[in-house]
Amino acid sequence: MTDEEFYTQFENATLDAKVFSHSNHIKMAWIYLKKFELLEAMAKFSKDLKAFAIANGATNLYNETITFAFLVLINERMKATENLQNWDDFVANNPDLFD
Repeated sequence: MTDEEFYTQFENATLDAKVFSHSNHIKMAWIYLKKFELLEAMAKFSKDLKAFAIANGATNLYNETITFAFLVLINERMKATENLQNWDDFVANNPDLFD
């Protein structure tokens, strides 16, 4: 699945919840931050993550504070390594985000 397909299925809440692991949460945040500036990404990702949680009966798992904290942290890491534009490089350079 391409990043765009992953994004579209998530945005439409049609993504299979079984594939939405912690690392895929981070990847989705990374995709939003590649598409939008931080504040817009925060608003859109929060809205879409809530809709995804509702669609999958997992509203009790959504935490806006954690969502925003991760978006800010991921954004900071992306800005610090702007020369690393692909997902694999981001993962390799930020293993602590995946623990």
